[in-house]
Amino acid sequence: MKRARTFSFVIAALSALTLSACGQSDATPSASPAASDHVYSIPAQFTQGDGNAHLQEAEAAVETVRIHYHRFDDNFGDYQAYANWSLWVWDSGNSLNGEITQFDKYDDYGVYVDVARSKFNSDMRVLGFIVCCYENGHWYGKDPDGDRLFNFEGTAPGGVKDIYLISGSANVYDDPNNALKPSLQAARLSDSSRATIRVLFNLPEGAKVTFDPSKLSVTVNGEKQSGLKVGDYANKAVEVTLPQKIELSDVVVV
Repeated sequence: MKRARTFSFVIAALSALTLSACGQSDATPSASPAASDHVYSIPAQFTQGDGNAHLQEAEAAVETVRIHYHRFDDNFGDYQAYANWSLWVWDSGNSLNGEITQFDKYDDYGVYVDVARSKFNSDMRVLGFIVCCYENGHWYGKDPDGDRLFNFEGTAPGGVKDIYLISGSANVYDDPNNALKPSLQAARLSDSSRATIRVLFNLPEGAKVTFDPSKLSVTVNGEKQSGLKVGDYANKAVEVTLPQKIELSDVVVV
């Protein structure tokens, strides 16, 4: 009985795929009915903030968490897509004392709000939070489902620890650049000719992307390949055809 043979793919980070700029779609809205009827107006609940001012301050014990939230459907950059989204927060040591906390500031990343350690009691150690759609005293959904926790520990500039959330993902990030950074999920042979690779990307739901095929590269056994034929980006994937087939013993880096 023959043993199945496989070849190796090494997946490296790509800059070929980029998310649209914060607060903007990947194209200027055209004269469609939705765009032409839209009235640009930032909701009154948000004021412009400077979420980075505290970074110049000395390190201190964390007493405040600054929770940043980014949505991908803010197509007009006026934060109306955030209007009904809030946080449900609670002291995880006493889950009965939760309450709605509205985002109240906006910046290039999205919206944010500060939650102090002393919000529920002076000894709160772990804050629980949910991003929820909340209007007129009722919940209409979560983004995403499930609870998340923040530990008041360590130090941060000015005692304010920034965390970054993105719509559709349960991940909590320390760096906004990492939060909005696409990544490669997998690469595999796409057809029996063994010359076409299907590259799959890991992206947050709803993310708008721009794909630049000129920035995609493939090496086989350490040799950079030329003459690549790159297909259209669709469904979080793109197909790349090499000028020759891949042998089962080859090491391919995308």
